[in-house]
Amino acid sequence: MRAVAAVCCAWLALGFQQPPVAQTAPYKNAALPIEARVQDLIGRMTLEEKFWQMFMIPGDLDDPSQNYSHGAFGLQISAASGADARAHAARINAIQTFFVERTRLGIPIIPFEEALHGLKAPGATVFPQAIALAAMWDTPLAASPMPPRPKRAAAAFATRSPQS
Repeated sequence: MRAVAAVCCAWLALGFQQPPVAQTAPYKNAALPIEARVQDLIGRMTLEEKFWQMFMIPGDLDDPSQNYSHGAFGLQISAASGADARAHAARINAIQTFFVERTRLGIPIIPFEEALHGLKAPGATVFPQAIALAAMWDTPLAASPMPPRPKRAAAAFATRSPQS
């Protein structure tokens, strides 16, 4: 009886974890139509994995209390103190490698940074917020394009901002 109970406990502890997905999974086959790949992927996802694919959060892999084993849609990855753009890009690549190689489905994340009025990073440019531009009552100046260079120079390729 104890053996049966031990097997049941082990099954309960490990049974809810999905096995790793084979590299030949249809959703990983770029030759298939996108609709077929999406249907295959959604069919493989647990409810928890679906939740995490709709979730963006500030974070990185430095905090062991965070469990990203189910993936994530996006992580706000801030540059480490004193890090230049090359070091920040290497850090983002290492985090991306974790999500592609160490999560069950291997879905890449969207790394992003907050930039409501410019990127908060060493050497980046800060612009007036949209509400401040509107308050100037100078439509041509407010509508002038903002240069994309400051984000790229800081290795931030996606930002959440009305100016991005």
